[in-house]
Amino acid sequence: MTNIDFILQTKLSLSTGIFFNKLIAS
Repeated sequence: MTNIDFILQTKLSLSTGIFFNKLIAS
């Protein structure tokens, strides 16, 4: 796994986490 793949994976996880947090909060 390259650093770029790791960064993309982290951003994807963060985006998904924020999305679900908003979904639950609303």
